Amino acid sequence: MYYIKKDESGYINPSDYLDFFDEFNKKDMENYFFITRVAEYLNYFLDSTPTMYGNLDYERMSGFINGYCSAKSWNIEETDDFMTIVTQNGRKKFVFEKPPLPDSYHERIKENNRTLNALLNN
Repeated sequence: MYYIKKDESGYINPSDYLDFFDEFNKKDMENYFFITRVAEYLNYFLDSTPTMYGNLDYERMSGFINGYCSAKSWNIEETDDFMTIVTQNGRKKFVFEKPPLPDSYHERIKENNRTLNALLNN
């Protein structure tokens, strides 16, 4: 099982885990590639804010992770603090510590909701 933690700044940095993988082992590099994609997905809203029309990059990353897990017959279990990837046998494969959403995310969601309500009420 790989336990992937966020660093002091709140980001998940996959390069911290590169030392634990053998670059000549195909399976290790597949796992590292997957960790990199999930880290990019979980860190997305630390750098970006939600838009009124959706976030295409975020949806693309979500689709990749869901598709990859489906192809491998893995399940994704999410809580507020963790994202766990579980194999078909019920064994935990990856546990990702989720970074908290910044205040700007919540402010932007409220602003988007106010704008949509104003448009719908006029």
